[in-house]
This record gives sequence, C-alpha cells and structure tokens, in this order.
Amino acid sequence: MPVPPSDSDVDLVDFRSTPERTIHDLTGYGPLLALGRYRYLRARPPLAPQRHDSLLVLALPVKGDVAFVVDDDPRTVRPGQALRIPPGRSYRTGVPVQPRGELVWLLLRTGPESDLSTGPLHRAVAALSAPRGPDQWAVPDLIPGELRRLDNAGAPGDWLTTALLEHRSSVVVLELARSLERVRRETTAASAPPRPGPAPVHPAVADALAWLEEHLSEPCGVQDLIEVSGLSEGRFYRMFREGTGTTPKDYLLRRKTALAYQWMRTEPDVTVSRVAHTLGFSSSQYFATVFRRYHGFAPTTGSASWRNQLRG
Repeated sequence: MPVPPSDSDVDLVDFRSTPERTIHDLTGYGPLLALGRYRYLRARPPLAPQRHDSLLVLALPVKGDVAFVVDDDPRTVRPGQALRIPPGRSYRTGVPVQPRGELVWLLLRTGPESDLSTGPLHRAVAALSAPRGPDQWAVPDLIPGELRRLDNAGAPGDWLTTALLEHRSSVVVLELARSLERVRRETTAASAPPRPGPAPVHPAVADALAWLEEHLSEPCGVQDLIEVSGLSEGRFYRMFREGTGTTPKDYLLRRKTALAYQWMRTEPDVTVSRVAHTLGFSSSQYFATVFRRYHGFAPTTGSASWRNQLRG
C-alpha cells in the first residue's frame, strides 16, 4: 500500500496521489503519518511485498474483499473488518490481480520517536501494535460512518480541513484500539472454563460437571445437568453458582463454544451448520450469535481464515 521497501529505506512513504489512489500526509500529528484510500475501478497488478521496521499499517476494506498475505499467512479481509500489520511483518496482496474495490488504510508511527508515553492516541497505537490478540477482527458499527466522513473531508488545503482529517483519523484509531482490546478480553475469557468461586464445588455439582465433559460433543442442556446431579432445580442453581462463580447456562455455552472453536480450528472444512447441530444448538444462527458473544468474531470468519491458512 504505501511504498515497496528497499534494503535501506523500508519506512519511507510515497505520498503521491493518482486517479485511483488518494493519500493524505498527516506527518506532524503525533503518531499519525498517512491516510490513504484506494478506489480500483478496474483490476490492477498485485501489491509488491512490503515491510516496515517502525510503522503500523491498518487496512479497512470499504467495498469488496481484499486478500492479503502477511508473513506467508493468507488473509481475506471483508468490509466491516480491520487488518493490522505490526512493524517488522512483511505483507502483499494475496491474489495475482487485485479486483475492483475500495480500501482505506492508515499508517502510524511506533517506537521511541513517537513517544508512546504521551497521550491516549499514542497508547492506542501501542495497543494496536502489541503482538497479543488477533490481527483481523470485526470493527465497531460507527467505523464505516467515520470512514465516510474521512472521505468527505477532502484534501488538506487549509488548517480546518487538515484538523478534521487529523481528528477523524484519530477517532478511527482510538475506536479500533478499543474494539481490539475488547476482542482480546473476550477471547481470553472464553478460552478457559470459569474459575471456581470461593466455595468448594458441591459433590453433586461436581458429578454434573464431570458428566458434561464426557457428553460435551452431544446435544445436552441445563436440565440434563440437573437430573445428573439429583438436586432440586433451585438447589442446583444455588450450589452451581457458589461452586463455579457463574450460572449453569453460561458455563454450558462457554464450554460448548470452546469445543466448537477447537473443532473448527483443527477441521476447517466442517460447516457451521454441522457444528451447531452436533453440539445441540437450535439453529446455526443461534450458534453463531452465541459463538460471537464468547469469542468476539463470527464462526464463519474464523473457519474461512483457518481454511485459507491450511490450504495456502
């Protein structure tokens, strides 16, 4: 997107605009370096391999899917998603010919020269550059509107227009950082069963939990756990929360979606409908809603990405 790297100047940026490529120079505004938009009205040659030592790239498709290869890992990014490319990682387009479409990208400085200790925008860049968490995720609903406002701001020609571009670019960066942090927290929380609460687990509840682990890949529900425990419904709910710190339904859905995650990760060709039916969800739509709640992204997004990785 910015400029193909040479051996000595991997962080130089080509600010020249063309009829299909508009680039705004934001140099001098904290970590902001450049804002660009590609509008490919016809198929174009692929992007040459690129890498930046101290620059963070954020790519946001507006129209049409965009295929990337990041460190030999194929990624398909769709409108409503963001892709971050931290410093030091190589990237290129993942198809021989780039199809028609639109893409917005932001280039941000990282490292000592950006003084990451000052201000929320610098902290957001540091969060977006951190290695932990996914590199591709669903963006907040307000991001498409902010991207349209960036497009309508026009080219910098006076201090007001330049200030608007800086402000709206900063809003996009801050919202992306907040959404990525939320996905990180949710993914971490969903990757492990809930921790037991302060009270010891009641033996009857422990029996129900053991039974659940043995039958997790089968259709089963809270009523099955109650029957296995031998407790009354009210007493089971009370003992369960005291022993696990959460409700039976939350525990069950968390464990079911964790199993689904592992299944689709190791068997990318499996369909979402099959997973949902096998695990006892009433519909694939309900399964997708629950999966997204616990993992931060739709199961279709994850399975497609894993399938591309294994086939790439």
